[in-house]
Amino acid sequence: MLIHPAIQREVNSASGKRKGSVVPVLLLLLLAGPTVAQKKAVLINASLSQPEKPIAYTGVDNVIMLRGDLKGSYIRLERSGGDIEMRAGMAVKTVLRYDQEGLDTLRVYSDGQLVIEKVYTIKKPGPYAAAPADCSDPLLTREALLKAGKLELTMPGTWYKARGKVLSYTVSVQDAEGRSQGKYKMESAPFSEALKTVLGRLSSGSQLHISSIKGLSSEGTVLSLPDLKISIK
Repeated sequence: MLIHPAIQREVNSASGKRKGSVVPVLLLLLLAGPTVAQKKAVLINASLSQPEKPIAYTGVDNVIMLRGDLKGSYIRLERSGGDIEMRAGMAVKTVLRYDQEGLDTLRVYSDGQLVIEKVYTIKKPGPYAAAPADCSDPLLTREALLKAGKLELTMPGTWYKARGKVLSYTVSVQDAEGRSQGKYKMESAPFSEALKTVLGRLSSGSQLHISSIKGLSSEGTVLSLPDLKISIK
């Protein structure tokens, strides 16, 4: 699936658009050549950990994509909350940013026929935090913690996959008997080899207190993140 290069432009913000107003700016996407059969076409928000949820967030990039097989010569995408413009490439994709909470209805047309209509609920994202990579539970096995191998930015209570990175943090380790196993300063997201060695010796009941966590948002803002406590099960 190819998009005509003439439509490559930046995406407008939803700022200043009235809720429910339909903007009569519709862009046509030219499909070139045969497509490979896939599952039924759906709209997804690729910025979410569960992309098919009808949710978008304010103040961040929401990458909306058409996934699956959609027959037709021309594909048109419109939304009720403002202008929408597509980016050239192999995928039908746009990036939307919202200034306020509300609803936005996205519609996909194939050769003039409405084939998909999806109402997105726009919410405020949660505050930034940090956690071991791909882990949201503060109770972890030693093996799961070592497999994570680093801290990453999160937004607890939301489906949004936080962009940016963890810059530095300090880990204080206590074994199951309450004895200190040292304090380790990380100058980047990954665990140091010294910390990994200590983690590899910990038994169930051990504790980690992670403090002085600094991060960097995708917009370049330095973040001071809340402390994190992890228990080994």
